[in-house]
Amino acid sequence: MTVTVTWPNDVSPGLWPFRISVPDGWTAIEPPDALIAFLGPERHGSRPTVLVFGARLPDAQPLGDLAEQVLLDLGAGSVLRPVAEDGRAVVREAVVDVDGRAFRHVVLVTGRQDRSPNGLRTVHTLLGTQPAAEPDVLADILTSFTG
Repeated sequence: MTVTVTWPNDVSPGLWPFRISVPDGWTAIEPPDALIAFLGPERHGSRPTVLVFGARLPDAQPLGDLAEQVLLDLGAGSVLRPVAEDGRAVVREAVVDVDGRAFRHVVLVTGRQDRSPNGLRTVHTLLGTQPAAEPDVLADILTSFTG
């Protein structure tokens, strides 16, 4: 006997959809390990970027810990915390030196309950990166995120 299963379903509800706004001139791409990425216009040899990741993670896992780990994995020696925290979303920030240039990384992590019977929730992680010396282009993008 064959059983046909559709996904998402009650056993595996999948990720909540999301919405994000980016400025004119930004390009959306599909990176191999993220849900979507956005590239800003090139300026002085680099482009600001925003990557959106998604996962279903345990309710007990603190969002702030997830955000800080992303920055530590990128080589941050210290993390500015909490930049913002409201229970459903946290923001952390760090400046990291890459080949002699300072880059600002801002991480937004959101958590939202789904239909999981096993204590999991949808977690979206956004990583925004831009040269630290450039005017901020990340704040409006990250605050536009709803998911």
